[in-house]
Amino acid sequence: MKKIFIILELLLFISCNNKKEVVEYYDNENPKSVYIYEKGIKQDSSIHFYKTPKAVIKTIKYWKDNNAYYQRDFFDNGSLMREGHLLRDNFRIGKWDLYNSEGCKLEVIEYFNINNKSYINQVWKLNSKGDTIPGGGFYEVKNKDTISNNTPIRF
Repeated sequence: MKKIFIILELLLFISCNNKKEVVEYYDNENPKSVYIYEKGIKQDSSIHFYKTPKAVIKTIKYWKDNNAYYQRDFFDNGSLMREGHLLRDNFRIGKWDLYNSEGCKLEVIEYFNINNKSYINQVWKLNSKGDTIPGGGFYEVKNKDTISNNTPIRF
């Protein structure tokens, strides 16, 4: 009786697991994309491949409840190109790290959400040791430290 109960529990557990892997293919029969769905909603991660003779990962997106929240892009040699957070699919937010094809971090770009659009706020350029170098993007606001009465302030 105990064995039958365990077998019934296993069957119930397996039947309730609604995870489904969907694979799309290029004409050369190599994978184009792999998605994981649970109850019809994208979950876990999706993997996109370059159209090359050998399957090489192009992008990995991480999903929760049908919303992408993190993305990693790769060069066709397999090394990491860039990675960062997403507010939703293809909507960059926060700091993104950019690398060269040898794997050295070149830049850090910070994205802000302004009126529901992704905008670059700052860019830090890095040398091979990871130290910041001149050439990044930032804004500096200069104002007079004293103003006279009845003078409008302009930025």
